[in-house]
Amino acid sequence: MNVWLFQGVLAAAPLAFVFPSLCVLKLQNDKILSWQNLDKICLVIFGGSVCLCGTVMSIMGIVSGVSCSHGADMDYCRGMDGTALNHTTTTELAADSLQ
Repeated sequence: MNVWLFQGVLAAAPLAFVFPSLCVLKLQNDKILSWQNLDKICLVIFGGSVCLCGTVMSIMGIVSGVSCSHGADMDYCRGMDGTALNHTTTTELAADSLQ
């Protein structure tokens, strides 16, 4: 699961925020530090901060040993008494799909 997190942080965020803004800044003939480019500079800073924060959080998750477990009920899916809030099983889903 951490591979997908790294892919999103290190590939998708720069593709969405950083690279388009940097391309526009490069292609313009204006000064980079001008009022017309403030929105593009803010997007570059935002994209860089998303990459940095996401990388730090994913590394912290790896170090602390947090990982997804398929088939296990997460704590937020349980009620106050410890029982599962969603009682749907795969056999119920399969029976519903046949109808």
